Amino acid sequence: MSYTSRNIRCVFMKDYVETTSACSRPAVIFITKREQHVCANPRDERVQKCVLDLKLRSAIKDLRTLFLEKGYLESAPSPPSLFPRLPPRWALA
Repeated sequence: MSYTSRNIRCVFMKDYVETTSACSRPAVIFITKREQHVCANPRDERVQKCVLDLKLRSAIKDLRTLFLEKGYLESAPSPPSLFPRLPPRWALA
């Protein structure tokens, strides 16, 4: 097993799996939108950022599903509309 030498582009990733301690080397296996598997170094900063981004995407998707089930939403909003819009900083002064 070897890590990819390419930069991880998170926009192409849909999920990931972290290897277990049974593996000889720790790794993050990304699953692309085209169902390819990419082995990446979990210590790499870009890999860590992509893992966090995928976790956030998953949490937003779960919230959307929950809100739809509870009837709080009529249809699934885009992710930014889940959060209230704040006024510009100059308006707060």
